[in-house]
Amino acid sequence: MISIREVSPRFYAGELVSLQMMCLEGDKPLVPTEAGRWWGVFDNDKMKIVGFACMKDTKNWPEAAYMARCGVVSKYRGKGLQYKLLMARLKAAKKEGKKFAVSDCIHQNVQSGNNLIKTGFHMYEPREAWALDNSIYWMKKL
Repeated sequence: MISIREVSPRFYAGELVSLQMMCLEGDKPLVPTEAGRWWGVFDNDKMKIVGFACMKDTKNWPEAAYMARCGVVSKYRGKGLQYKLLMARLKAAKKEGKKFAVSDCIHQNVQSGNNLIKTGFHMYEPREAWALDNSIYWMKKL
């Protein structure tokens, strides 16, 4: 059975770093585990964490939550887990009183783009780019 829940970044720091390196290979720099709030995808039968997501505050826009990182181990992909992680973070952002959510992904990452569209995100161009040169920026009003 698979479950998703918010996790303590202190307790799961090692797993969150390992999963970032495994799931987002070559995507540097890693997000420090002490930054933001983190969620884990758990395979309860095997008693291990198989996916993760992070949500952080934005630097220049206090009304927005940044959907920073998300990854799922390849064996567990195609089960809607990235979408569920996104929905969990959006719910948390709304509960925090955020008015917007923002994210980014490289233009080749069709799956992430489609999940962002499915949850109501739209492409936009920020005043100041923060991601890679080939990134697409996304925003959603909460």
